[in-house]
Amino acid sequence: MSPSNKERFVLGIGLISIFFVVVTSAGFLPCVSAQETEVKIKEIKPAAPFQTKEGVEFPEEFDGKGRIDRVGQDEFVIADKLLKFSFGVRFHTQTRRNVSRYNFSEGDFVGYLKNERNELVAVWKLTNP
Repeated sequence: MSPSNKERFVLGIGLISIFFVVVTSAGFLPCVSAQETEVKIKEIKPAAPFQTKEGVEFPEEFDGKGRIDRVGQDEFVIADKLLKFSFGVRFHTQTRRNVSRYNFSEGDFVGYLKNERNELVAVWKLTNP
């Protein structure tokens, strides 16, 4: 049984309607390409260490230096700046690496390195300036 002219007409209108909806809605759908997305390049600072006469390595440059104003459970206040500890933060003195944070107290002069979240990743006890 072949379709009648009326059935062909209705089928044609239906197909044209579907085509129109697909074509016009394509402009409203979000289309993301690699060129449209922002690429952030993370800066990595080289930490070229130098060695003291005691054998402990220090970075050539610190992200900051100052006196410890307050010692908290998971933070230091250094030179009036609140700096939280990152996960795995390391503490060093001039003669020993990887010491306890309890070797640091208020008034100690320190140098430190921070991560991109402004958290302490390493703290060195330094001699007074």
